[in-house]
Amino acid sequence: MRARRLLWVAMSLAVVACADGGPSEPAPEPVASVELVAPPAQLTVGQMAHLTAIPRNASGAPLSGRTIRWHSTRPEVAWTDQSGRVVAIDLGLTTISATSEGRVAQTVLRVVPAVEPVAHVAIVEGATLVMPRGSAQQLHAEARSAAGVLLPGRPQSWSSSDPGVVSVSGTGAVTALAAGEASVTVTIEGKSAVIRISVLADVVVIEMDPPTLAIAVNDVGQLTALARGHGGHVINTPITWESLDPTIATVGLTGRVRGVRPGWTWITATAQGKVGSALVIVSTWTEYVLTQVAGTPPPATMFTIPGEPGVTSSVTYEAVAGSLRFLENTDRYEQAFHFRIHREGVPVIHLTRITTGIVEHDWFTGRRRLHPENGSPAFEVGITGQGQGLLVRQRYVAASPEVELVYQLAPPPGPLPAVRGRP
Repeated sequence: MRARRLLWVAMSLAVVACADGGPSEPAPEPVASVELVAPPAQLTVGQMAHLTAIPRNASGAPLSGRTIRWHSTRPEVAWTDQSGRVVAIDLGLTTISATSEGRVAQTVLRVVPAVEPVAHVAIVEGATLVMPRGSAQQLHAEARSAAGVLLPGRPQSWSSSDPGVVSVSGTGAVTALAAGEASVTVTIEGKSAVIRISVLADVVVIEMDPPTLAIAVNDVGQLTALARGHGGHVINTPITWESLDPTIATVGLTGRVRGVRPGWTWITATAQGKVGSALVIVSTWTEYVLTQVAGTPPPATMFTIPGEPGVTSSVTYEAVAGSLRFLENTDRYEQAFHFRIHREGVPVIHLTRITTGIVEHDWFTGRRRLHPENGSPAFEVGITGQGQGLLVRQRYVAASPEVELVYQLAPPPGPLPAVRGRP
């Protein structure tokens, strides 16, 4: 028994001796620094993010298997758990820190209001736009929320359906390159708006109608300008009007001309650099009054009995008064008749007929012919002058006899009545 005990003790001492003298495992490297990988600078309220922290040794090599503790200085602004998840709670600033073995990495996080999504996009210039070829224009887009609140500062993307007709830059500047049509689209956060752009063909000539306009002082007349391209087709393009002497005649935005004082001037219409001109003559009226009528015009459908349209049988009329006036230095005239119409069993009816027309001058004989524009019934008119009087012979096409009308130069208007308080 004693021998066995000695053997066990010897074996135990051998085992202890072997354990004390054998090799041991190396101690782990200490954490020298902690790195936060691309932490966000701000989050919106309700937004969540996952942060990543990397422990590194003194050489900068990453260390694995190390415990990281996360902390927020203001959890009421942004809260974090021990996995690195951060949740934005309320507006403000907080500091998020990651700690491993006494080493700390920090980042400042700002919590901002939630961004309203874009619900509607519109182009300020409207749904269509007409541009001359070679011109440029800046387009503007607006983004709004579902409540209609303007949302500025949102990134915009612009594109053209046909860059050969209309090009567009990244900021919405469009250039008309060729005649035709193209759609320009702007997109903001998935919402889009479209404008249809028509590029006009080149204007070759501006056609004026009429080429010469005669009006009286304080009267108005209408000019029309047609922009025509190659082949004579009309081009719908903006036209600018101008009077070369507004003291004689003025012109409005639509070609409406008003006489100011006697004289003449040019009215111009401009489109795409092309200019058309019309001569405007401003004058005064010279009036003659009817003093004698020889002959009776036949019945005419223009003088019907009220309530009986088209009834002309047994109806006769006679000119009892009238006037004939000329717009001096022009070819315009106006003739006015005041009639009494008779029919058996019908009271006498008084009517007035005004005829306008063109004067044809014979400069050698002094004879003039009147060509009515709206005379009815049609009649041929010749006119001769004798001093202060005029003899007008009118032969009606539909019948005879010829009627002679004698006019006398109307006296000039008298002086205006004095106004109290003025010289």
